[in-house]
Amino acid sequence: MKALAGQTSKSANVTIGNTRDGSGYDNLPSGFSVNQSTNWWIDIGANVHVCADISLFSSYQVARGSTVLIGNGSHASVHGVGTVDLKFTSGKIVQLKNVQHIPTIDRNLVSGSRLTRDGFKLVFESNKIVLSKHGYFIGKCYECGGLFRFSLSDFLQ
Repeated sequence: MKALAGQTSKSANVTIGNTRDGSGYDNLPSGFSVNQSTNWWIDIGANVHVCADISLFSSYQVARGSTVLIGNGSHASVHGVGTVDLKFTSGKIVQLKNVQHIPTIDRNLVSGSRLTRDGFKLVFESNKIVLSKHGYFIGKCYECGGLFRFSLSDFLQ
């Protein structure tokens, strides 16, 4: 992972805004929970995938001394790195590799830029994102309170 100015090679950017900072997170509908460990959100500004729940990892290695820089300027400790398999409602499975385990994170995030580097195509249209790879449909993300949540059927363990 390439370090940005002012960062060590063991840190990464993850965009998670505070509410009331103009990020749109304060516009979530009432009764909407952002701490559900089974929800995954696309984050175009993040350069790593992050997951709060260790039980979602299909493979895992403990990490020591790594941190990520959160959008509000704070740092969060990375407890481990591994693989998470996401099963879309389409039946397609996407294996996310090098997912950072950060138990204190509010949302499981999929890095949009990392997806595109891995050959996925993201098309924004009509309050949704259509995800494909090499011309084949994979799944969708639907707009929910200003954010885009993946349409998943379950997680593979």
